[in-house]
Amino acid sequence: MARCREHGIMTAPVFFKIMGEKVTAVDWNGAGLPETDLFVKPSHGRGGRNATRWIYLGSGQYRRNDGEILTGNQLLERLRLESRQKAFLIQPRLLNHEDIADLANGTLATVRVMSCRNEQGEFEVTNAVFRMARKKSVVVDNFHAGGIAANVDIRTGELGRGTGGAWGATADGWYERHCETGVQILHRRLPCWPALVDLVQCAHARAFSDQVVIGWDVALLNSGPCIMEANKAPDLDIIQRVGGGPVGEQRLGKLLAFNLRRTVETKYNRPAA
Repeated sequence: MARCREHGIMTAPVFFKIMGEKVTAVDWNGAGLPETDLFVKPSHGRGGRNATRWIYLGSGQYRRNDGEILTGNQLLERLRLESRQKAFLIQPRLLNHEDIADLANGTLATVRVMSCRNEQGEFEVTNAVFRMARKKSVVVDNFHAGGIAANVDIRTGELGRGTGGAWGATADGWYERHCETGVQILHRRLPCWPALVDLVQCAHARAFSDQVVIGWDVALLNSGPCIMEANKAPDLDIIQRVGGGPVGEQRLGKLLAFNLRRTVETKYNRPAA
């Protein structure tokens, strides 16, 4: 998210980057780890794999989501050694906006938002999906990690019915209430929706104008929307699953076709066949 930072766009803080046994402070200048709840993830992971949540217990100790307790120095040393194989980010544990906390099931819920360059050379939001953890035992809301999702009306921020069933998983039907907690999903409206749309479109135009399409992961906090990730090659299965049809029949598909035709015309300096 370095590009977003350079352009002053709201993104999740990063306390440390750890790669090749080197620990680099980013948004932290104190000694050791901050005395707060932490979220640790591989910097190049997919599907929420190997992400962990560490709750600060006081006295320099942190408890992982599976119950293990380490001191801050022990945690840093473990990640430093493991970074021989993969890099890590240490971030603060962020909390959901109070209006959607009941939907999140104890985990940070995020909105996958698709934005694409349009015919006028601007960037517009075409699709959005709200993702929720199925069980409290998991630390990510990812659809491919067994989470559930609901389509978001991009005009109003209103949720459709929830569902599971990413590629490779068994579809488990549709439901108006969260399948584990019973909390109402259908017709709920996400907070800060106009601000989220503005944030994504602004970030695409200012920081990623060289990219045709981006899949954004955005958290909704009490302070407003916050970009967690920008995916240049986003999966489309979640969009098609919750949207109830192939992306080729939607606005996003039309824009992708338009941009492909324009690329062909530009490359060969002639109209595409």
